[in-house]
Amino acid sequence: MEVDHSHLPGRWKNQLGSEVVFEADDGQITGEYWTAVSSAGTPLPGKKIFGTYQIVPGGAILVNWIAQWQVPSEKGVQHSSTSWTGILRNGKLKTHWLLISAEKQEWERLNIGADLFKRI
Repeated sequence: MEVDHSHLPGRWKNQLGSEVVFEADDGQITGEYWTAVSSAGTPLPGKKIFGTYQIVPGGAILVNWIAQWQVPSEKGVQHSSTSWTGILRNGKLKTHWLLISAEKQEWERLNIGADLFKRI
């Protein structure tokens, strides 16, 4: 059965100004993510993303993707990874994310948040 994923591909922007471009085919997501928020305090180059999607009854689309970061800082390059999991329904992509940082102290290594993406 052919899956209709036509609502997912394209450019999306969240409430903080970060943008993502999705390409979607056969349950797989690729694209690029540009963060408007970073510990460096300056814009970061876009990062390639990869993930998956699944169409569910009722027309919603479950999505997840990941980006890897290398951010310059006073202490050298900081390495981190962000993963998003969410649902696209009624033209809005609601996600929760986890950001883990390799060089931070154990108690501050993991950050959790939510984003609302809208197509632009």
